[in-house]
Amino acid sequence: MPVQTINTSGTLFYCILHPKLETVDKSYLQGKIAKDKTDLLSLMDPRYGLQNPATIFEIVKEFDLEFVVDTISGLPIEQEAIQDYRTTKTEVETWVAKILEEF
Repeated sequence: MPVQTINTSGTLFYCILHPKLETVDKSYLQGKIAKDKTDLLSLMDPRYGLQNPATIFEIVKEFDLEFVVDTISGLPIEQEAIQDYRTTKTEVETWVAKILEEF
């Protein structure tokens, strides 16, 4: 099956395409991606989630997930996720900077 790059809000995601994949399915997958970004914000929020940014670094290294660094770096421009999480771009930029210091 061919692989296609889908650009959503400046972040690249790779989806395996199937000839029967409907537009509704693509919309569903893009919605899931947006939800995943919101979930990532909740994990990064020092008020409720991540207390030690080194934890993410350890997981990324252990499971060879370097692509996560790109995803985290792009979170400050993900307006839908920021709005859904009810936070601000400035807060997200602070969280991202703190985490990326560990890398």
